Amino acid sequence: MGNENDQGGQTFLSVCFVALSFCCSCSKTSVTKVEGDKKLQWADKKATELVAGPHKVSIPPGWRDLSELKNADAPKLEPGSTGMTPEKLSEGGMQTNIVLTWTQLPPGTLPSCDELSQALAKQYNATISNLEKLTVETDQACGWRATNNDATITLLVRFQGDHELVAQWTRMKTLGNEKASSDTKVWAQTRSALHFPIEAASTP
Repeated sequence: MGNENDQGGQTFLSVCFVALSFCCSCSKTSVTKVEGDKKLQWADKKATELVAGPHKVSIPPGWRDLSELKNADAPKLEPGSTGMTPEKLSEGGMQTNIVLTWTQLPPGTLPSCDELSQALAKQYNATISNLEKLTVETDQACGWRATNNDATITLLVRFQGDHELVAQWTRMKTLGNEKASSDTKVWAQTRSALHFPIEAASTP
């Protein structure tokens, strides 16, 4: 992999770190602290959709924009990322979230799907499965699943001009079946709103 693609891969990994670190903090440290508050503390609801560059995804009933979370220990997303999570805790903690990130790529970079997924696997000690090379409208895109000891992370990536759209769905392995079914539907709605094929990275 050349220097330009190395830069693109590093850009992607820095984007993925946002959501993966969010997942890890929800699985252990932050769940313990939030559990002490007995509930998530929300500001007045204002957001009805997530906006990532030119893309918009509606926030469904029962879910909230993460930026409206007021708990002092709540994980914070980096600039360029926006996300949503169920309004109520499940089994004492945040068990699922969906994060969108819109990032400008270094000039001339277009990392391959294989390079991105394998770099992610190495960085976070995850197993990659269901790797798909996709076309979204006329843009190159990828979809895959990354699994580690704590969570299953489903990713969709679209290279759009000189930008990269990353949609990431994180589910803790402790999530119950009923809740899992509910957030599967929310992910399907997200995927559709972003114009990814129906079968792309559909379920964990």
